[in-house]
Amino acid sequence: MDQNSLNQVKAEPAQYLEFVFVDDIRKEHVFLESYLKAVHKSAFTQADAKRYQLYRLYLAVIMAAETFRYGWFYSRLQGMWAKAQIKKCLKKLERG
Repeated sequence: MDQNSLNQVKAEPAQYLEFVFVDDIRKEHVFLESYLKAVHKSAFTQADAKRYQLYRLYLAVIMAAETFRYGWFYSRLQGMWAKAQIKKCLKKLERG
């Protein structure tokens, strides 16, 4: 990433986390074009797709592990959602 892109990510970090909630980043054309430009690539490769799923898995595991910090109702909702995301990521990683 170039310095300008890094500065923008630092300025608006929450906006750049939205991609984590997308099952297939290739369907998000605007984000994907910006990502490829920032990392100086011309295509989103299979290795990129795997790395994306691993990053989603990492964040979902953290979200599942941190449910103890919240009240009963919200922790159950977050835990169910995070576990569903973990299962999705693992399934996608198994398929390759």
